[in-house]
Amino acid sequence: MNILSLNHSAPATPISFVEVEKVLTDVGSMTAPGEAHGIICGRLCAEGASADPRWMAHILGDEPRAEAVGRCDAVLHALLERTERDLDAQQLALRLVLPGDNEPLTARTEALGEWCQGFLLGFALTGFHDVSVLSGEAQEFLRDVREIARVDADAASEGSEEDESAFAEVVEYLRVGLMVVYEETRASSDMSPSSETRH
Repeated sequence: MNILSLNHSAPATPISFVEVEKVLTDVGSMTAPGEAHGIICGRLCAEGASADPRWMAHILGDEPRAEAVGRCDAVLHALLERTERDLDAQQLALRLVLPGDNEPLTARTEALGEWCQGFLLGFALTGFHDVSVLSGEAQEFLRDVREIARVDADAASEGSEEDESAFAEVVEYLRVGLMVVYEETRASSDMSPSSETRH
């Protein structure tokens, strides 16, 4: 599949970075909002929504505040379900959970790196290691995600139109590439005789 040959659709109201940040803060999690969404996306790519639920425990941390767990669980599962729907439909409505455009570029760049770190972690925790079943395009995307995860947010120049444009291009690349990898891993899982036993 070509990385640009995707369906367009009207965007749904997204679950915002601020909303995810609030529930994570309330529950006492050390996981950043972008990282949490990255973990969700990585697990969806490798195993789907029915995957081992330990992804939630990883996000919540060792000692979550009991009184806030219910709300955090609800928001994160709503985020998972919405993300899965958009991925299943291959919709360009899909959005990464990142700070709004009014936030400093350094903060948005840092969150982008955290999303990439989360994606790699979520993908790895599933035990999906045979990337050879993926296309060269998808494998290149995974390598690029590793590079972006090491981004230096402090290197971003505030107010630079060139940096703003570069940031937008990277976000778009990750968003569309995520849909490509999801489609390929779903096809690989469907074709694999061992797909039902992989944990």
